[in-house]
Amino acid sequence: MPSNRDDSDRGVVGVVCSIVVLPSGAIELVLDDVECAGTSFPREWKTTHSSARNNYGRREFMNVELSERQFADIGLNVAIRLAALAGAKKRITSR
Repeated sequence: MPSNRDDSDRGVVGVVCSIVVLPSGAIELVLDDVECAGTSFPREWKTTHSSARNNYGRREFMNVELSERQFADIGLNVAIRLAALAGAKKRITSR
């Protein structure tokens, strides 16, 4: 069951999602790979790689009216990046 309490438990790699409004008015969704830059809480994160940039119509994105396929693609991109990052981190730390 989810808790409202933040226990400060975090992984050491992650994906940050942000949006950029393009001059055309379209929305660009940017996914950046990040890694933990310290042990304090709240965590500080350092960008290691910009992994995906996808453009969407502003109205559709801001009104959360993307297609099921577009939402699925966003989720799949995040899951793939997290799996790749976790696997890479595991391989690096197990050497």
